[in-house]
Amino acid sequence: MATYLVCCDLNQEFDQEEFVKTISSMGDARQVLSGAWVVVSEKNAIQIRDELNEHLDASERLLVVKSGSVGAWRSVMSENKWLADNL
Repeated sequence: MATYLVCCDLNQEFDQEEFVKTISSMGDARQVLSGAWVVVSEKNAIQIRDELNEHLDASERLLVVKSGSVGAWRSVMSENKWLADNL
């Protein structure tokens, strides 16, 4: 399993329900910022991008990056311990 940072730039009309269902089905996923999730998954970055891409329109952006082992944050939306344990 690997940890990925998934960032997206979504338009205001975006309906997050299907996007959140899809990202949650990929493994242990936590929203950390309004447009960012950390996902622990057996899928690779291309698979994650392709599955999430189905829920985005042409004006929206998506970035999937495999995480390294070091990170720093402030006031994220998920639990600090989970993030520290999974980066």
